[in-house]
Amino acid sequence: GVPRSILDAVQIGQFDDGDPITVSLYELHQMIAGLSGSGKSNLIDVLVYLITLCNDAVVVMADLKYATARAWAQPSLNGRTRVPMLRWVATDRWQAERMARGLADLIRSRTAKMEGNRHRPTPESPAVFAIFDEIGEVAGEHSGPRWSTQGQGATSAQMANYLTTLVALGRAAGVWIIIAGQRNTVSMFGKGDMVSQLGLRIGF
Repeated sequence: GVPRSILDAVQIGQFDDGDPITVSLYELHQMIAGLSGSGKSNLIDVLVYLITLCNDAVVVMADLKYATARAWAQPSLNGRTRVPMLRWVATDRWQAERMARGLADLIRSRTAKMEGNRHRPTPESPAVFAIFDEIGEVAGEHSGPRWSTQGQGATSAQMANYLTTLVALGRAAGVWIIIAGQRNTVSMFGKGDMVSQLGLRIGF
């Protein structure tokens, strides 16, 4: 059949009365919050599946525990798929910083070349969805805003600044952020300026 486009609305679940819950993933940055075991990873799996069905979108993921990303990365690592389901997986803070900086570079590059005021995804220039799982491990302030990482990459405060930039500027360039964590608090999700721009919020 014809490949799905990321511009199409998708169903991510259903209400208690059975009506479908549909959203346009290409309209909003997203927050997923919930206790351990509440269903966050299952929803991320659904989102990765739906996005990777599209021929004009790709997924990258920062997953420091390498728990959610593992199932999606293993097929290509084992040679079972021609195209990786996840185009980039960051499994430590240093790689997560590289990912955030790389996305910022992509945004600047696309913005400089855009005709009009918004990127339109194509197979040659796809939308990019960056999933940051367990965001508290990346940008949370639970250990203080200048939490030292002993040379393991950017501090939490620096990562929170990177993510704030991505959320503020990514929409026009077709770069979308999905952030998942246990509690919708500054100690878990980082800066309020960033969280305020996450238009689609799903809580478990």
